Amino acid sequence: MTAFRAAALVAIVALTGCGEDQDQTSITLLSREMSYDRSYFTFYPLMAEVHNSPFDGVSETDVAAMLRMPPSYADAGAFALSAPGETPRPKVRLALAFNSRAPVSAKALCRAAAALGAATPLDDSSFMVDVALCRDDDVIASASMTAKAGKARDPAFAARSLNHLMLIAFGNNAERDQWER
Repeated sequence: MTAFRAAALVAIVALTGCGEDQDQTSITLLSREMSYDRSYFTFYPLMAEVHNSPFDGVSETDVAAMLRMPPSYADAGAFALSAPGETPRPKVRLALAFNSRAPVSAKALCRAAAALGAATPLDDSSFMVDVALCRDDDVIASASMTAKAGKARDPAFAARSLNHLMLIAFGNNAERDQWER
């Protein structure tokens, strides 16, 4: 059972201005287990286990470096990359799987002992990601996102989209409310 669950939640948000040139994200199946606590992000360094990447030109290392916690985590620095199957595995880590052929369950992400396999790009302007906050092999929080670039797809678009996901998934209520205005 979850304390915060919006199984049918779909947040579609424009990340820049108005019109056809805006980036869009769709965040679905956002869930936090009862054991979720902001203190999970006090395990330093923050670790990201990245399976595949959003698109060519953005590596798994780039993805980890792009991730930022919302502003309310004032002392949270950048994420470091933890390779899939690394031993010993970080106790707490954010696991991300990009452009999987089928959605990857949060449980599978947290228990993945190795790479999840090849990615299938959506198209030339979009990417998809399944994400799970893991403590050992247990799921603490999870979400899925599809992002579509309004203009050229580039690393800055990936960073904006991923950090929007981080804000919605892990930001406090005031941060999420401010974003929606």
